[in-house]
Amino acid sequence: MKSQKIQIQENEEDAEKLLNSITRPKKKLFIIVNPFSGRKKGGKIADKLSKILVEAGISNKLVKTTHGGHAEEIAKTESFTGYDALVTVSGDGLVNEVINGLRQREKDDAPPVAPIPAGSGNGLVAYLVSKVAGKHSCLSKAIHALVLASESDSDSHRIDLMKVDFNGSSRFSFLAIATGLVADIDINSERLRFLGGELRNLIYGVAYILRKRSYSIQLSVEDKESEAGFISLVVAVCPMLDERVTFFPEIKSEPGMYLHQMHSSVTRAQLIKLWDLAEDGGKHVEVFPELANTSATSIRVQSLLIFHF
Repeated sequence: MKSQKIQIQENEEDAEKLLNSITRPKKKLFIIVNPFSGRKKGGKIADKLSKILVEAGISNKLVKTTHGGHAEEIAKTESFTGYDALVTVSGDGLVNEVINGLRQREKDDAPPVAPIPAGSGNGLVAYLVSKVAGKHSCLSKAIHALVLASESDSDSHRIDLMKVDFNGSSRFSFLAIATGLVADIDINSERLRFLGGELRNLIYGVAYILRKRSYSIQLSVEDKESEAGFISLVVAVCPMLDERVTFFPEIKSEPGMYLHQMHSSVTRAQLIKLWDLAEDGGKHVEVFPELANTSATSIRVQSLLIFHF
């Protein structure tokens, strides 16, 4: 084996340039940010991130969204030639727009997506950085991973997507879809968005658990049909619903699509306990075997009527 020598000139400036060209490949990032996400902290995080990247020698282009669906339009039509990653600074909603926009591109020429958490949920990022050691915040871990990835040729982390057909249209989800209790909390708590994700979910979570509405649903799993009363159904390909709630711990060891069924027989006390255990790493599947998640590849849900008790 022949050894090779790199001759570095005595001029320190030239030596530094040469060293940087060897150890730090030039990288370029395209950043999409929702400036109103997370009680308007998205814009502040994006501006700080841009400065951090510049200091790390990583050039970037920052685009702020102006309306709903804007990120999807950008992901669908923008030319990402020369960019090494498409960075999102927001919650899971913006990532969802970007992924669905990328799925509509004429060519499969988009760079990897790198989400930076700035929303109220951040379930995807929480999962992606969950194996990173240390007690740093989800945001710090994500930025650290982004900078390191931009200085190396490490492989991207692949995630599962599920296709959702609804009323004649199709969308792709990387997280979860729900009906019943979980959907009620998620949708209706939006009116308290100014309080932040954790507090607004707590308020509406308690309210809807006490209300305990039941839905009559026709459920088909792998073409096996059943009809029953459900408090909620949740289908997911990501173990975490947000930074705190691990609803599908099975996905961490066995990736895929899973179904969670809350039958009408579940008590209010069990629902409260379930949520506490889900925030404790997903231990609810151990304490309540009847609420364990089941793996599936095809699920069809049809709501029949609503009744209360």
